[in-house]
Amino acid sequence: MPMSLPNKPITGVAAAWLVWSLACCSVSQAEPPPTPIPAPKDACEDMIAAKVQVAPELTFKFFTSLETSRPWHITGNPDEGLEDTMDGSIDEEDLILLEHTSACTSTHQGEHLMSFCETKSTEHGGVALFIHGGVPAHASSLTVDVDPKTANFTCSFNAVYPSPTPPLTWRITKKSMRAKSLEVHPGRRFYAWISVEFDEVWMENGKERKHSYKIEGPVKPVIQHPPQKE
Repeated sequence: MPMSLPNKPITGVAAAWLVWSLACCSVSQAEPPPTPIPAPKDACEDMIAAKVQVAPELTFKFFTSLETSRPWHITGNPDEGLEDTMDGSIDEEDLILLEHTSACTSTHQGEHLMSFCETKSTEHGGVALFIHGGVPAHASSLTVDVDPKTANFTCSFNAVYPSPTPPLTWRITKKSMRAKSLEVHPGRRFYAWISVEFDEVWMENGKERKHSYKIEGPVKPVIQHPPQKE
């Protein structure tokens, strides 16, 4: 069986510090410390050409339902009292109920729901979807960039683990997407269904190892305006 990956990719800065610390232990105090060597960055590869299938009849019960929850770091209930596990105090923002705009299920590091999807129109008329959820147990996300002019779309997965891992590569192996419409109108909802399969790849003793995962489900985010240039 492939090894069970620890949970959080080591950053370039942390890796450089570790290399520097280990090297210092093996040299005398008179020698200068070696130059830190940044670790390779994690990356996602999507080499699959695919188009969004426009399906005006696309429908899911999720499209007409309303589900909400408080931010993940707010625990308890209004009757017995709420608690902010991050800063210890409850403010107005902590009381806001967040709409679930995704009903995607992810199998990455244990099956869980990704209940949120933010979507922004881009400067070139496209749309970018950011699907996430499952924090704090699951800190991962799927980004989907759609070009309405060609119907092409690309995917990028990312995950953050609570402990160091070897450098990771995520490779998209299969993907499919349907949308009610590819018209991009900020302020309107973008109804779609997406299925993405990918491998999480790392090197172990000179050999490539991998785990395979899948994210699939409907999304219904409200398209936001593109970021303003400064």
